[in-house]
Amino acid sequence: SALTVSWEAPPDNLTNGDIRGYNLGFKDDSDGEGGAYNFTTVGVDGSGLTSATLAGLQPYTRYFVVLQAFNSKGSGPASTPAYGETLQDKPGAPPAHLSCNSITSQSVVVS
Repeated sequence: SALTVSWEAPPDNLTNGDIRGYNLGFKDDSDGEGGAYNFTTVGVDGSGLTSATLAGLQPYTRYFVVLQAFNSKGSGPASTPAYGETLQDKPGAPPAHLSCNSITSQSVVVS
């Protein structure tokens, strides 16, 4: 239900000032390339933060993720969308229609 996103800061010669933070956008791929991103702001601390975790996502879902740096003059262009997929969740129900057939005295087939 979470994705960790990491990135490299843009080169100093392309920032037009000190970076104050990043807008991190994400959306599930059910809308394909269309649809709006949900944005969250990630601040920059003294360590030069270059990663963040998106939590509360749907399990086993593919997401588009974009990143946009901003400074005192405004936001820069958004990155090309990257893709990430959350891991599978526990089964919603126990197996159904289970059967066992003996093949030999030492083996069975479970289906």
